[in-house]
Amino acid sequence: MIDKKHFLDNYSREFVPYKGFCKILEDGSYVKDENTSEPNGPFEIICDPISHGNWHTLYNLQDSKGKKLLPKGIRTIKYYGDFYLLEDNNEDELIHSGEVKGGFNAAKYRSHMNVILTDGTLLFDEWYKKIDPLGSFLQVYDERGRVGYYSLTGDLYERHIFPIKFGCTIKPKENVYSIFNSLYDELVDECTSVMWSSEGMWIVEQLHNGEYKVFYHGQGDAMIKYAHEILIKPTVMALVEKDGMWYAVDSKGILTKQFKWEI
Repeated sequence: MIDKKHFLDNYSREFVPYKGFCKILEDGSYVKDENTSEPNGPFEIICDPISHGNWHTLYNLQDSKGKKLLPKGIRTIKYYGDFYLLEDNNEDELIHSGEVKGGFNAAKYRSHMNVILTDGTLLFDEWYKKIDPLGSFLQVYDERGRVGYYSLTGDLYERHIFPIKFGCTIKPKENVYSIFNSLYDELVDECTSVMWSSEGMWIVEQLHNGEYKVFYHGQGDAMIKYAHEILIKPTVMALVEKDGMWYAVDSKGILTKQFKWEI
């Protein structure tokens, strides 16, 4: 417990599991500390009872009448003022599968996200791999790593681009690829293959001949591992291939020859 002498309102604080820091009132009851707690908005973010044999705490949204908005608890709910960002994953299911003792197969890990608006409407019919709030827009990633930009009414502004380092994006056109910077200037035109590594974990993403592939740690041949060592350099945005020659691309779009390889 933290003594009341530290606080302007003259109430002591105590940390309560699943609730965070709370103020202790004169009658001994607890209320959330407004400085450390996030606002709930029109719905309350509550801990949900175990609903699918989980190893983790699950959360749900509850309206003023005590009705839950989601059919089961999920891993994370965050309130952003105009909407709630929802995230769940299959980590518990993978742990229970017993494929890997004391852990799980990372290659089978899947995270999926959605949005609930403040009127209780689920914004998307399907759950997406990743959703990043960008002001009044949502940057939405599908399972192939492609991105679409949506408004909070669900209107699509741009789709099927791949974000990489330095705020740049890859745009497919038939079976060739171009790289654009954040100002939509074309840095690299019509290459036949692209590889990049933009995640925090060991991962290489690849576009070739209209096909998207992901190589996780330990997957792929020696050339994929070699490419990864180039891609994790802070100055390298991506590797692009033209006529069998692979080039490293920096933030200005300058190409530097690296190796020859036909996928």
